[in-house]
Amino acid sequence: MRRLRSRRLQFGLAAPLLRLEVQRVAQFAQAGDLRALATALMREHYDPAYRRASAGARDLGEITMDGGAESDLDRAAEAVAVRAAAL
Repeated sequence: MRRLRSRRLQFGLAAPLLRLEVQRVAQFAQAGDLRALATALMREHYDPAYRRASAGARDLGEITMDGGAESDLDRAAEAVAVRAAAL
């Protein structure tokens, strides 16, 4: 019972911080600041285990997008597919 109560307290303290973080990230997305959004997510939420798991993976390089419109996403997805097929 004590352990369960402790977890409730931890979540209770973390919930306001989590809401602030969600709001901050949502502001980047709503403003269309994809670079700031991606940077914040990678710096603050990236799990280093992914890097270890993909240690032998090849780098596809950088794919630049002009914006976040559906057509931009389609072009970026096509570029990823072409580069992946060339491996």
